[in-house]
Amino acid sequence: MENEFILDNEASSEGLRVTPQARHFLKEGAKWAKFIAIANFAMLGFMVVMFLIIGAFASSAYETMGLPPGMGTGVIVLYVLFIVGIAFFPILYLYRFAVQARQAADFSSQGALEEALSNLKSFYKFIGILLAILLGFYALIILIGIFTGIGSALI
Repeated sequence: MENEFILDNEASSEGLRVTPQARHFLKEGAKWAKFIAIANFAMLGFMVVMFLIIGAFASSAYETMGLPPGMGTGVIVLYVLFIVGIAFFPILYLYRFAVQARQAADFSSQGALEEALSNLKSFYKFIGILLAILLGFYALIILIGIFTGIGSALI
């Protein structure tokens, strides 16, 4: 039992025990979380580069259609900033979780474990809020479709 460390818990006199197996799972999960976060950061960077390249080509196409110069590029830059802004924060939370969880497992650090769990909570909270917004948006689109269909049938 000397390999276990106890987390303070006011409700229990014993506290929460993190066994060597739980520590192993924490380290393993942190490894995968770090891999996923780094891969997602790389994909975000690739996406920004691709959108800027597409924006350069689309800008000339938009100008031939009579749109003001730079409008196509401006729209694409705003789109990229919006997408990257939404995607960046959950990836950052996941990366921070991975770093702190690894530190907590390696050094039996209570503070690092709390910080890791805080970042994991923030990751899931962000994803949950994003999902709720997306589901609300889908419900709105479905309702608009239903009312449009009913309106078309009545005319």
